[in-house]
Amino acid sequence: MRNKFIVLLIFCTGLGLGLGIAASETYQVFVNGHPSNIQVERDKETLLVPITLPAAGDDDQYTVTLHRDDQAHKVEVKIDNPNKVKLRGAADCYYCSGNGMCANDYPPGCGRNYSNQTDGGCNGTGRCYHCSGTGKL
Repeated sequence: MRNKFIVLLIFCTGLGLGLGIAASETYQVFVNGHPSNIQVERDKETLLVPITLPAAGDDDQYTVTLHRDDQAHKVEVKIDNPNKVKLRGAADCYYCSGNGMCANDYPPGCGRNYSNQTDGGCNGTGRCYHCSGTGKL
């Protein structure tokens, strides 16, 4: 009888902890319209969203816009580089070999690196950050 009680106690405690974790608020992050693996952190009522920006030149400028939707539990991030030089034509992206998937991911396009951490290069979206996932420059 004692063994049954211990097993029942462990089961109920585990179930309670599992329900508590499932009930916590998690936010999905979208970067330039694509879902991301970025984990949002909370500091009181503020959400902290770690975003990676490439610094390819001396004077790179980016416009970053965040939209927090508490009803849908999502954060939309829009990153734009107004000074990005547009190439003529639609040449295949040589970073991703034209497939649009982030080459730093393992496997390519999953949004995670070899250590199963969110890939900072593509902000966890799995899309090539040089061509924005289009496969064309």
